[in-house]
Amino acid sequence: MGYPELAAGDAKKACLLLEHALEYEENSVGMKVRVAFDTFLQFEVEDEGKERMEPGQWVFHVKDCLTDLLRNTYRVLLKAVEFTLDPWEALHICQGAKIRFPDDEFFPQEFRVYKAQFEKARQTTREEGHEGAEANRQLIQGRVYLRQYPFMPLGYLRRSETLIRSLERELTAVSPKCKLARISGSNNPDVFSGPSDVLGVFASSDIAVGDCLFVDTTVVGATNTLLTPDEVICEACCGTISPGGQETVSAECCSAVYCAKQCQTGASISYHKVLCGKDFRWLSEAAKTANHVNHPGLDGLVWLRVLSVCVQGNCHPLEHPLLARLTPQYQSKTVDRWSYEWNVDIPIRILRQLGIDVWADHRFDTWVLLTVWARLINNRNVKMHHERPVYGVNPLFSFFNHSCEPNATWKSSTGTSTGGTTVEITATRAVRQEEQIFISYCGGGADGQGLNKDQRQEILMPWLGEECSCSRCQRETLQKSTRMSTFPSS
Repeated sequence: MGYPELAAGDAKKACLLLEHALEYEENSVGMKVRVAFDTFLQFEVEDEGKERMEPGQWVFHVKDCLTDLLRNTYRVLLKAVEFTLDPWEALHICQGAKIRFPDDEFFPQEFRVYKAQFEKARQTTREEGHEGAEANRQLIQGRVYLRQYPFMPLGYLRRSETLIRSLERELTAVSPKCKLARISGSNNPDVFSGPSDVLGVFASSDIAVGDCLFVDTTVVGATNTLLTPDEVICEACCGTISPGGQETVSAECCSAVYCAKQCQTGASISYHKVLCGKDFRWLSEAAKTANHVNHPGLDGLVWLRVLSVCVQGNCHPLEHPLLARLTPQYQSKTVDRWSYEWNVDIPIRILRQLGIDVWADHRFDTWVLLTVWARLINNRNVKMHHERPVYGVNPLFSFFNHSCEPNATWKSSTGTSTGGTTVEITATRAVRQEEQIFISYCGGGADGQGLNKDQRQEILMPWLGEECSCSRCQRETLQKSTRMSTFPSS
């Protein structure tokens, strides 16, 4: 079907099942698989009229069959990862398969092929002038098209009327100056007709320049605390707690620290209960080199928070209120960065440690996780604070649409902590009642004001999927067209 990322996820789960079956521990998943496979082979013998084996021979026969099946599953996994253009991960998978199947010539041969591909990619990266962290990121990540899968239930393709009404009430409760309203268009115009589910933030009353519209907090956030060990960092909002400031709030159950009671309460009701008492230091250690916002190691920390929120909420991830509101960007013509380790292996490992049966609980199928990921990267709020990256997805901030001439701006809130995921949105000019409020998705200068149109379009393409058509871009396009028309023809 052309979905190598899904094939990689399913093959990984199959490999895990078969590896557990070969270990055959009492009262384990592997024991159940072994018993089921044993029964299947017995039926096969009876159907084909083969002579039954002695018990001792039968045990070895079952083991050999499981080993052959695991070998073939590794080959499927390799092929899937190959199609994600990820030779680095293919090398690692081959290395593991060589150890497990030392007499099989297939994996050493494939290892040599992938090594040659990786060396060629390394040379290309050097020739293109990429160095340091950027070069490493280019080399160790694959590429896939994140897209809407054709078998997705319709209810996951569009915000429901009930959800939209709930979101309207949620914004009104935190900001008397703002309201949510529909704008023209649809997130799935080829699938749905009727009222638009595309939302924007509008002024519910006149707003003066400098007015704070609202402060938006979130529990969907992550940061690499190992980069700044001298800082005291709030577990919930990922902000630095100022030394000598107000006293920190400690969790009653463990050593977690928060900058305020609000953060402690938010963590407790959202994700902390399923995390408490579980050792995820392996994940922090794996992400210890995550020193910029696009580092794949940061992705693992994001997965930990998001999956913890979903598990504690005990619902389908795409039905969780914090994720159901988000929309992906599937119209972009560019491929998305993807890693077998961080987008397949790590999420599965996290879910299993959180007590989820990744084989039986289809709420966490690979297509669900990748759909969640597409929504996260389209709505993320990322920045560097001191030397550490901070990643957040804010529940209301995500509804602001873009303009290259914004009438509002945002910054990290400096309340009980600094540099965290909490954002404060402020009007940069007077906004009339019923006027839509825009922010800029661009960096550079003041909200991208120092960037020309081509520079802005390059930044905006992953979010918009097409050229920006705001008033500034239209004006600059017209000005350029006018200048071109004044050139004398040859």
